[in-house]
Amino acid sequence: MPFGCYRGQRLRDIPDDYLCWLRDECELREPLRMRVEREYQRRIGSRHRRRREAPLEREGALAPSQVAVALRIVARGFRAAAHDAHPDHGGSNAQMRELVAVREALERIIRGRAA
Repeated sequence: MPFGCYRGQRLRDIPDDYLCWLRDECELREPLRMRVEREYQRRIGSRHRRRREAPLEREGALAPSQVAVALRIVARGFRAAAHDAHPDHGGSNAQMRELVAVREALERIIRGRAA
């Protein structure tokens, strides 16, 4: 691995979650991109395919303890975004209404995804 917290380690030695992050979130250049994809397929590819065959209702389900954490994340993100969207800080009423609507939608989604 040429960068990050696993710099200098072989791809086969880095954890699965970091490998998934590299594959899905990073714009890697060749030949690293090809090597990450190959390692992903070797380790996770078959498990990932099986997981996709599960019913959609279970995909992304949150444990009850995770629901509270997710709601806290939404609340803190809302407060940070509200600072910029609030009319007293250069935003508008329309921006605040949209922000509140999105927060409420996210909270419904999170509560609906509880296991």
